[in-house]
Amino acid sequence: MDGWSWALVCAGLAAAVPPLGAAAGAPASVPPRFRLSLTASMALPVEVRAAAEHEIRRIWRREGITVDIGSTAAFGDAAVDMRVLIVSAAAAPATRDGHQWPVAELLGDAAGQPVALASVAAARRVLDAARLADAPTTLVHRRLGVVLGLAVAHEIGHHLLNTTGHARHGLMRARIDAREFADLREGGFDLDDDAAQWARARLTRPPADALRLARFVYRP
Repeated sequence: MDGWSWALVCAGLAAAVPPLGAAAGAPASVPPRFRLSLTASMALPVEVRAAAEHEIRRIWRREGITVDIGSTAAFGDAAVDMRVLIVSAAAAPATRDGHQWPVAELLGDAAGQPVALASVAAARRVLDAARLADAPTTLVHRRLGVVLGLAVAHEIGHHLLNTTGHARHGLMRARIDAREFADLREGGFDLDDDAAQWARARLTRPPADALRLARFVYRP
């Protein structure tokens, strides 16, 4: 995103708001695809990565977008929409713009392409704050993956909507309670109605080179 996202990553879109790829007259059988190249620290448990990838796909699937996750090499000649690096530890980011619990940050590489950096250490701080770190290892790993996945899904939202702003609820909010952040139950992190309606009217098929919308502006 624009900076570290603590709060990310609305209990569900209103029935009147169809998925992003379902604009009026658009073929529902051809959902937009977002190509995500994900590289994780060798020390990251496979269970954490699997939970993170599941969360990323699940959230954007609800919005009508299929997220393909792999390595840059795996996509061959296809353009990658975003690269994600999951690191074991990182310096604690400064909380700004009302952010709480920074876990991921959206940056750009030398060519200006989007790169999201997510920190396992930061995700662990969320579990510590929620008093959920003292649990069986399998459960801790799953929760870490959920937190990381929500954080990355939030950063994808910033890129797709081409915005640095935040919603009052849903996936794109900037503040969230730590226990809700690490909650294993689904729901509460859908795209807000304003962004979904705006995107629905514009996103029918992705352009050949990249999937991104014109700038969306959240109301103050």
